Amino acid sequence: MEPKTPQVGPGAIHLHKDRLDTEFAGRPPILKLSYLYQHPFAKMTDAYLKRYNWEDRLQLTTIANVEQVDNDNIVYYRRQENLLLQDNAWERVTVNRATQSMVAENIARNADGSESLLEKHTLVADGSKTLDELQVFQGYAKSGKVDAFKEHVWKTLLAIKFDAFDKEE
Repeated sequence: MEPKTPQVGPGAIHLHKDRLDTEFAGRPPILKLSYLYQHPFAKMTDAYLKRYNWEDRLQLTTIANVEQVDNDNIVYYRRQENLLLQDNAWERVTVNRATQSMVAENIARNADGSESLLEKHTLVADGSKTLDELQVFQGYAKSGKVDAFKEHVWKTLLAIKFDAFDKEE
């Protein structure tokens, strides 16, 4: 039995495009959002790591790889599996303690093996506060991204609050 030839033309579904990011690679983000946390940078990086500890039953998040690049930089990869989605989501988080900055990139793999950047969170120390900026490069509903960013902020603040409860005796 021979494999089916993919349908070609308008309205055809292409399961294996050459690149996922052909429409947005190298272009400015379609949406930027920011939030200024009233917490220092070290507390924010800890909260960002712990914010996935409380997930619903349909999702599992694991740290797939950790690497200390040099004395100031650590990189870890977070894999998110969801029963409702076909593929896993991947996030690469780079923490630089010298510059007190963190970059969390939602990435995907193009069919040609190259990397596609979908979203990027940048956390930067601002005195005793931390600025979180989200840049969205690919997305369907910008209003949905606003709601997702609000949930991101809420979960991060909850992680800080739960960590404080844990330290109380």
